[in-house]
Amino acid sequence: HKGTVYSTAFSHCGQYMISGGKDRCAVIWDAQTGENLKVLDEHPHRVRAARFSPTRQLVVTASGKEIFIWDLESSKPVRIIQNHEAEILYLSLACDGKLALSVCRDGHARVTDLETGYCVRSFPGRAPFALSGNERYAVCIDRGPVLKCWSVHLDVPPVPAPFMVCRPFRQTKHGGVQGAVQG
Repeated sequence: HKGTVYSTAFSHCGQYMISGGKDRCAVIWDAQTGENLKVLDEHPHRVRAARFSPTRQLVVTASGKEIFIWDLESSKPVRIIQNHEAEILYLSLACDGKLALSVCRDGHARVTDLETGYCVRSFPGRAPFALSGNERYAVCIDRGPVLKCWSVHLDVPPVPAPFMVCRPFRQTKHGGVQGAVQG
């Protein structure tokens, strides 16, 4: 990269790494040797997030207000999703690779169906965030030391999960985290 790197991730097999940077590129690396294998350089803005699809030979990146889905064999985008109103700062993929959770500069999180390009859920949220393994919940920062967990499953409305609003969190002297759960 030429400049700041904003995002890194390993492939699910652990053989490859991907990084996204200010130079408008996503780079795929051999995790064993550090060799630069591919450069995905058709982004219009800096690459704030880059992830390997867990199930297919695809890479998903976020650049500006767009999500790019790349075919690894051709190194070309197979789909560009334009459903965000502000710059995407962070991106996470569901375990099946069909949904992406993104957090934008405007303070909103979105769940996007990567096959259709439609935003299927939107709720207030700031980074950092995480999608649960069963893909039913997303946790993100609300304000200051407050975390909110949202139900994002498609069968229910996107409401705060009643058992997961936590505050305040403090680091203990042994490096752990201490906090109170509100229900």
